[in-house]
Amino acid sequence: MKRFAVLITICLLVMGLHSGLVSADPGGYFILTGDLHCHSEFSHDSEVPVEQVVRETGLAGYDFLALTEHNTTRHMTRDWSTDEVLVIAGYEHTTPAAHVNIFGLRFIPRKSAIYSLEEMEEYLAPLREQGAVIQLDHPNDPLYYSRFGYAMEMDLLEVWNGTWREDDHKTLQDWHQMLVEGRYIPATGGTDAHANHLRRSPYNNVYVQEKSEQAILEALTLGRNFITRRPDGAQIWMECDGEIMGGTVPYREGQTMHIRITNVDPGMILRIYSDQGLHLEHVHTAGGSYNLQLDTSQVRFYRVELWSSEDVIYGFSNPMFIQH
Repeated sequence: MKRFAVLITICLLVMGLHSGLVSADPGGYFILTGDLHCHSEFSHDSEVPVEQVVRETGLAGYDFLALTEHNTTRHMTRDWSTDEVLVIAGYEHTTPAAHVNIFGLRFIPRKSAIYSLEEMEEYLAPLREQGAVIQLDHPNDPLYYSRFGYAMEMDLLEVWNGTWREDDHKTLQDWHQMLVEGRYIPATGGTDAHANHLRRSPYNNVYVQEKSEQAILEALTLGRNFITRRPDGAQIWMECDGEIMGGTVPYREGQTMHIRITNVDPGMILRIYSDQGLHLEHVHTAGGSYNLQLDTSQVRFYRVELWSSEDVIYGFSNPMFIQH
């Protein structure tokens, strides 16, 4: 605990010194914020015109959007992108067994009558061969949960779906346990908005080097993403030996991982987890920034959580890994 106290003291001293998160970092990365789960009039359960969805997406602070309409590709007959919002190819494969988002393809065969893991894998296999990015949606939702848990092969896991609820909390805990057990699926968030597209949450904050569908999907599958409740609040940066969030670096003696968090609200709770459990917890009473150097000799990964209160999450990061 003495080591943690020293770290916290250091971070409070440097509070406010880092006003630009990305510009000072190597690699030329910048953040795009996006929604990976959203519906318009092309879905049977939404009446909002797609032009309105895209316009309000920009007003809500998003840079990109996946229109994930239920079992249809009709919305992909044209590009709905604007100067403000890049619209990437999305499709929600809605079945009795699970809901799965498919990104990156413009044509997807409809087969909604899927009831087993074997049927799901048979359906998804040729889509993967075409380069599709596969995401399991809201796996613990009371009504639309995954009937086969996390057993399917996937590229992304939607941990945060719309308003943060108990099922999202369970998914977060399940995801951490998978990390401890050595299975890494990058975490994402999606609003699942069907109406009121101006007021929605969460936001994917993706580290990219260009604004394109390919760059966004590649960054997501690499885990270069942290998820937040707002687009204008805390930002999380993780780096070790030239790699960033989502990456893996070999351990070396004396190595540390750099974690920087800016724009922290007063009273926000910081929790840093490793494969050994809760590594650090601190309430930033004044607000500002954290600038931490964490020892990597005894851990396989670190990841960050931010809580507005004990019950209300603000955001969380994908992990960064150390190979021992």
